[in-house]
This record gives sequence, structure tokens and C-alpha cells, in this order.
Amino acid sequence: LIENMILYFDYAHFNASGARHEFVFVLGIIITMIRRTISRMLIMAVSIGFAIVRPDLGKNKKHILNFGVVYFCLGLTQQILIDLAKVHTGIGDRWRTLLSIPVAAADSGCYWFIFISLYHLITMLRVRQQIVKLAVYKTFTKVLVFSLICATVFSVYHLYLTASHQVIQHWKIWWLLDEGIWNILFCVIFLAICFLFRPSQSAKRYAYSQLSTDMADDEYGLEDDIGNVELQPVETDEPLFALGDDEEPVVDKKTAKVD
Repeated sequence: LIENMILYFDYAHFNASGARHEFVFVLGIIITMIRRTISRMLIMAVSIGFAIVRPDLGKNKKHILNFGVVYFCLGLTQQILIDLAKVHTGIGDRWRTLLSIPVAAADSGCYWFIFISLYHLITMLRVRQQIVKLAVYKTFTKVLVFSLICATVFSVYHLYLTASHQVIQHWKIWWLLDEGIWNILFCVIFLAICFLFRPSQSAKRYAYSQLSTDMADDEYGLEDDIGNVELQPVETDEPLFALGDDEEPVVDKKTAKVD
């Protein structure tokens, strides 16, 4: 919401005066890149089972933070050049192309980390026979694969129109190819996370159950850092907490005996 408000004021000022307001222009790009960076870091955290299978990020916290800093700096520079090129024709496509390579490499590394982490996490859940969590992460993986296929198709079509100089002929859908598809995919993945990992009574009861430190995933940073404690699921049909649990028992003074 804040991002769209700032972009609206930026374009409204540009439409009225014919010039970009530098502060609003840069602020809008910064907020856009913050959203993109946090969204990728969030998916990376979910892919290793954070808050669902494991209570913390472990050594992956450093990797995710380092990726966020690098991606933010590269993406911010690229986005500024792209938006400036729309106004100043002196900025050539060479710089934008050169910056798109490291940004694409960072995105590829992010996708590689996500799918490798999901593969090992799903394998671990299958071995431990945690059926509910396994089904959730399988569905989440399908959503990511669908979004990746859509992004690849639109990116190839975007490159085809750019290389064949057909951008002017398809100006009506250019926003969708340039920015719209990424916003739509972000919304789809975010809604999927909200739906799949929504709070429930079962999630509260079985959070971190059957969790131990013998994960054979140290190579990918999926080991647990919670000590040598092994938690088992509660095998009972009765609720763990019920009204009146904290009440003291009523003692009949006439029948009570003192030892």
C-alpha cells in the first residue's frame, strides 16, 4: 500500500510537471526493492521449515541475510537505471544489460536454495512420516513450480519482443510483461503462504513435534540447533488445555482427613 501510494505521487508529479521528483522517485524504488527482497527472504525461510518444522533459522540466517543485502544493492541499482532510461535517452541498454546479469544470477541462486531446501525438507518429513506437514510442503512446492514456469514463459516472451523490436506494437501489455507479472506472482505466492500456514489448533498442539537433531542435511544447512532434545507428539484425544485447568480442587472439609 505504501509502495503504491508513493509511486502514484511520483507519476502524478511527472504527469503534471514533465519531470520526476528525485526524492519521491528514489524513495519509491527503495520501497519496491525492500518488498522484493523481503519476499525472497521470506520464501527462503519457509523453504527450510522455519516456524513449522524448526524453531529457528540456524546457520541459514547468515546466508539469508547476506543474500538480502546483495540482492537489494544489485536490484536497486538496476531499477534506478531502468526508470531513468524511460526519461533520459542518454542511458544506454548496455549498463542495464550488464546489471541484469548479476541480478539474474542472484535470483537463480535464490531459486536453487529454495528448491534444494524443499527437496531435503520433504524427504525428511516423508522419512519421519509427518503426513500433514508433508502434504502442506508438497502443495507449497507445486505453487512455486507453477510460478517459476509462468515467470519463465513471460520472460522468454519479453526477450522476444525486445529483440524483435515489437515493443511499440505491444505497448498495451508492456506493463504486464515488465512489472505486472511479477506483482501477480508475488501476490499468488504470498496468498498461498497465508493459506497453507494459517494458524490452527493442530498447529498449536503439534508445532515442532517429532523434532530432533539427527537430520542428515548438514551439507545444505538444514541441521537443527536446538540441542539434544527430542520432542514427541502428544498421543491423547483430550485437549491439552481446557477451561478449569487452573482452578483448585474443591475439598469437602467434612470428609477430608489429615495424615
